[in-house]
Amino acid sequence: MADVDKVRILVVGDSGVGKSSLVHLICHDEPLTKSSWTVGCSVDVKLHETSAVGNTSKLFCVELWDIGGFSGHESSRSIFYQPTHGLILVHDLTNWKSYANLTKWLAEVMNGSPVSSEFESALFRIANACTSQRSPGSFYLMLLLK
Repeated sequence: MADVDKVRILVVGDSGVGKSSLVHLICHDEPLTKSSWTVGCSVDVKLHETSAVGNTSKLFCVELWDIGGFSGHESSRSIFYQPTHGLILVHDLTNWKSYANLTKWLAEVMNGSPVSSEFESALFRIANACTSQRSPGSFYLMLLLK
């Protein structure tokens, strides 16, 4: 069996911005048809193979940790902020407050999560156009920071 490295990515943002839909789309290559609120945390996994020099490849088990965004659970969310390799901040393009709250989310995660030194950590901001009719192409990668 091939050597598999585990990569842990946190997905955070306000309640209702589409974090669960994004995680489902990434892991299952199809849109989520029926969404519900995430209470606590939901973890989904995607196996990802990369090609390297010399016809070798590397297999990664990417864990996407969808953290519930309900503000009433703020004090208990830190238990999910274990050492992490990356962070995806999600906001709703139609809700300015969800964008403004991204700084709060970033501070909350960085204060409660030691960043793993195994990999370079990455930070992504993804915007979702939340409408009554969600489409599979409604997510937009807005920014990649290192």
